[in-house]
This record gives sequence, structure tokens and C-alpha cells, in this order.
Amino acid sequence: MLNYLPLVKLKDWLRRDGLDILVEQEKSDQDGTLKAMLRQAGLSDALATAISLERIEATHFSAEQSNKGQRKLNEKFSEYVAEVRDFEGIEYKGDSDALFSWFSRNRKKKIEEIVRRLSRHGVLGHYLLERIVDGDPESTGYVCLLREVVTLPRNVAEKIGKGLDKPTYESLCGTGLTDQGLMIGADDMAVPVIEIGSPTIEHILQSFSNLFGRIGVADPVDKVIGKIIDGCIAD
Repeated sequence: MLNYLPLVKLKDWLRRDGLDILVEQEKSDQDGTLKAMLRQAGLSDALATAISLERIEATHFSAEQSNKGQRKLNEKFSEYVAEVRDFEGIEYKGDSDALFSWFSRNRKKKIEEIVRRLSRHGVLGHYLLERIVDGDPESTGYVCLLREVVTLPRNVAEKIGKGLDKPTYESLCGTGLTDQGLMIGADDMAVPVIEIGSPTIEHILQSFSNLFGRIGVADPVDKVIGKIIDGCIAD
């Protein structure tokens, strides 16, 4: 059996793993914005856990308020509620493309930020490759998924090394091998397209090792350390 790490296009990653990160950040930001506006209005942070945003808006952020500062806060809260409900409606549909489009329209800087974090190896478990072919001007980036180690039977891997078509792959799976989930088109082949050179390949493996190679040991026992110290300073 041979193990490998999947490599996916950055555009696809942004619509799955990256999108999960963006959604988590967005919800955290929404929660922080809500709490800040509630505190500004002299209301409890916990209010939103008891009643809906619409009810909070109708009760505490009414447009009938005459104070100029309050009116501005009312408008801001109304815009916040509309944006949150728009976001929730798109998320509920489960359409990743539509949800990513929402971020492209409303949170472009957040997308830029996560790509820049990837480029600095700041997203744990994910490794950005700007290109896999030197001098490729059309490359839009790839992400190596360090957490998703996949296993292939050796005979399948050997066939891929020379070029594996769909009928051959299906015949190998039909001999009792577990389907490893390779998706090969009817008129396509699974075949190596590039060899990642040094030092990039070593850095990828180093990142992988750092992710999974952490070894924990018990904390030192104070009494034992104390005796060692006493032995060191004894006459």
C-alpha cells in the first residue's frame, strides 16, 4: 500500500475547506458586531439568545427614535439584520458556489486574507503551491491537504505511474480491491503530470511531519527534580 497527500486547485479549495473557514470567521464577526451594537445601545449581550433579531430591532432600535445618534445606530442595526438574514438564507441552501459568491461580493478582503495566510503557511493542515509547472502564467494555485492522507494499493499506484485508464482501474477494483475513490473519465487517464522539486517537496514533508509528529511526554515530577538539584549543589 502507498500513501499520498491530495492536491486540489485553490479555486476548488476556497469553495470547500476554505469556505468552511470563511463561514466560521463570518459568524464570529457577526456575533462580535451584534454584541458591540447592543452594548452601544445600553443592552445586554445576552439579549440575542432570548429573542430574535427582528424583535430586538422592533423593540429597541425603532425608527421612531428622535435622537440623531440613535437614528444612526438604528439604521446600522437594520442593515446588520438584513445582511445576516441574507447570509443565513444562502448558507441554508447549501450551495457552495452561491455562498462563495456572497463572500466575493461582500467580504472580498476576507478571501484575500485567507489566501495570503495560506501563502505564509498560516492555515494549519493546508499547504499552498503557487504553481506545479514552472513558468505557468495560467496557474491559479493549488493546495496540498496535509490532513487527508489517502492510501492506494501498490498495483494501482504502479499502473498510475505508467498511465491508468478507467477500464483497467475498474478491472483492478473488481479483483477484490477496495475502490479508493479515483475519478477517471471514460476518455481520460490517471497519470503523473509533474514532479515537485527540491526544496519544496522537503518543505511539504516537513510541514506534514510537524502536523502529525508531535510527541507528548509527562511533566517532570517536582520532587524528583528537587532531589536532582540537591544532588547537584551538595558538597
